[in-house]
Amino acid sequence: MTNSSNKIEFEFTRIFYRYNPTNTYTVKNRDSHTLVYYIKGGHKFDFGDYILEASEGELVYIPFGASYTNFSRSTHTEFYQIDFNFFKDDGPYPIWTRGHVINRINALKYLPIFKKIYEIYAAHDHAYKLLCSSEIIKIIGMIDKEKYAKRIDYEIKKIEKTINYLNESYRLDSSVEELAKISSTSVSNLEKLFKKCFGMSPLSYRNTIRVEHAKMFLAGGYSVSETANRVGFSDVFYFSRVFKKICGISPGRYSKENTTV
Repeated sequence: MTNSSNKIEFEFTRIFYRYNPTNTYTVKNRDSHTLVYYIKGGHKFDFGDYILEASEGELVYIPFGASYTNFSRSTHTEFYQIDFNFFKDDGPYPIWTRGHVINRINALKYLPIFKKIYEIYAAHDHAYKLLCSSEIIKIIGMIDKEKYAKRIDYEIKKIEKTINYLNESYRLDSSVEELAKISSTSVSNLEKLFKKCFGMSPLSYRNTIRVEHAKMFLAGGYSVSETANRVGFSDVFYFSRVFKKICGISPGRYSKENTTV
C-alpha cells in the first residue's frame, strides 16, 4: 500500500454461517466492518449511547472500531456474517459511523447476495477473494443508495409545502422570500435543500415545471408567445432561452416537431 494516496482500498476478511450462538459477549474496538443477515432468531447490540435490535430477515451493519455488548434474542439464532475493511493511507477508512438495521422488507433482496458470497467463499478457488469483494461492494452500494434516498425524502418533507405550491402555482412569480415563508424556513436553507434534493434552485425548479407544461401547449398548437404567457413567462424571449436551455431546442422547433393538431 502506498503512503499519501487518495485511493480507498478494500479488504475482504471472511464470511461464515453460524447457528445457535446464545452467549452474551462484549466487543472492544471492533477490527472490521461487519454485515449480519439473520435467517432465524436475532441479537441486541448495546453500543452504550444507542441500541440496535435485529431479528429474522433483517440486516445489521456494525461499524469498524465499535464497542458494544451483544445479547442473544433467541435460543436458536442463525445468520450469515461478513467481515471486511476499507483503508486509506494505511489507516482504516469509515463508511458509516453508526450501526444501523435494515428491516426485513428492504433486507430481503440482500439474502441471495449473501448466499452467493458464501458459496464463492466455500469453493475457495483462485479468484474467490476478488469475486467475494465485488459482491460485498455491491451490497454496500445498495445500502448507501437506500440511505441517501431516505435522507432526500427527509429533506423533501422540510420543503414539501413549497414544492406543492410551485407545482400548483407555477404561473405566479412568487419571490424566493415568499417561497421560503411557505415552508417556514430561511431563503438560504430553502436554496440549500432544493439544491440537495433536485440539483437546482427553487426558481430553476419553477422554470422546469413551466417548461413541462409549455411542451403540452406547444404540442397542442399554441404559438410560442401564447404558450409563454400561459405558463407564466411575461417575456417571450426569456421563455425561449429557458426552454432551449432545459430542452436543448427552441420552443418553435419543438412545436414543429411535436404538434398533434
